[in-house]
Amino acid sequence: MLKRIIHNKKGTTLIEIVVGVAIVGIIAMSLYMALFNVTKLMSNSKHKIGAVALANEQMEIIRNLEYEDVGTQGWIPSGPIAQTQTVDRNNFTYIIDTSIEYVDDSFDGTGAADSVETDYKLAQVTVSWTSGGDSMNVVFVSKFVPDGLESNVGGGTLSVNMIDSAVQPIEGATVKVDSVNDTPAIHGSADTSADGNVRLPGLPPQEYKITVTKTDYATVETYGAPPASSFNPINSNLFITEGDIVIKTLTMNEAADLILKVADIADDDGIEGIDIDIAGGPTIGTGPDTLTIERSESTNSSGEVELNEIDPGDYNITNLATLGNSEYEYVGADSLIPIHLISGDDKEVNLIFAKKNIDSLLVVVKNSVSDELIEGAEVKISNTSGFEQTTTTSADGRVYFPVTEDPPVLMTAEEYDIEVKAVNFVDYSDSENVNDLTTHDALMTPE
Repeated sequence: MLKRIIHNKKGTTLIEIVVGVAIVGIIAMSLYMALFNVTKLMSNSKHKIGAVALANEQMEIIRNLEYEDVGTQGWIPSGPIAQTQTVDRNNFTYIIDTSIEYVDDSFDGTGAADSVETDYKLAQVTVSWTSGGDSMNVVFVSKFVPDGLESNVGGGTLSVNMIDSAVQPIEGATVKVDSVNDTPAIHGSADTSADGNVRLPGLPPQEYKITVTKTDYATVETYGAPPASSFNPINSNLFITEGDIVIKTLTMNEAADLILKVADIADDDGIEGIDIDIAGGPTIGTGPDTLTIERSESTNSSGEVELNEIDPGDYNITNLATLGNSEYEYVGADSLIPIHLISGDDKEVNLIFAKKNIDSLLVVVKNSVSDELIEGAEVKISNTSGFEQTTTTSADGRVYFPVTEDPPVLMTAEEYDIEVKAVNFVDYSDSENVNDLTTHDALMTPE
């Protein structure tokens, strides 16, 4: 009886220890999280105090300038203040962005009723920093007014309107303006307002290149006339003249993403180092006709080429007939080429390749009159050795044999009979001697 009581007491003590340790752990974790949050809050507060001090310093520097000197380097209005600077303060890094712009006050008239659009200047100082993975900033804004009612600084006015394909204004697009000949050097940007407009008065007379960007939209830009460009641009660079207003409306499309994946038909592994010539998107020039994208890309280690935030439209692979390398040859795709993209598309197109030194047959089915590729045609191949397989053409009118089966079926170097059937076409039949990768064009006659 005594031993049983002692055992019970030991069991109770063990449970109490476990519960006690759990409670202490919870309390310790709570204290740690509270301490962590307090430390983070104190750190953020310290960083914010530093940012506010820097913003005050920057604004005070601007206030101490003569009105005609209030401006940023390489922008309008021009002045000694850097547009962007990186500052280390108390072993911490801050980014100071300073924006100074002319304001046309509606008090003295608007549009044609106001001959001077540079009434006063508005300065904005933004100090940003990153702490604990979070991005934070403080913003100071101040007006700078000249002696008298307004100040005519000369130059011309540039007005850029950004719209989408539905002719709706695009707010928050960044309009970058760069002088071409730098007489003087003007390089800066401004964001479009709710009505899709950026208005920049006081620009020195000269040629300017415009580049417009916005997240999830395809970039829009202007181009210099020949010989600066090898084509006649549809959207030419803009020339500002003294006292004139230049108005330009540009269309910006919601972007699309395209991945081209090159894969081995035998195992679906990506193939690195395949050069793909891509052309597509809106036409940006004539004489010769020039598209937004005309370039060559090489597949990466995963066998992919990525085209991100590009214009919607049709994209062609211009070297499709010779696509491949010493080991591989293009045999088909899971999408019709040219590839059609609409706004917001996120499309992956698989380009299928086969090894040249393996006995196989690629049948390309075409309309004998129009030379168009025929999708959905039934293709059957067979030989006297008992090989027989049937499949249908994909969007690009192609089929590859041997068709993947489990267990795998192999072809040998010999003659194969080819039979093709398609709706609204006369049945086609022929034969082909297969040796390594062999291509056969099946030209079908319309009924």
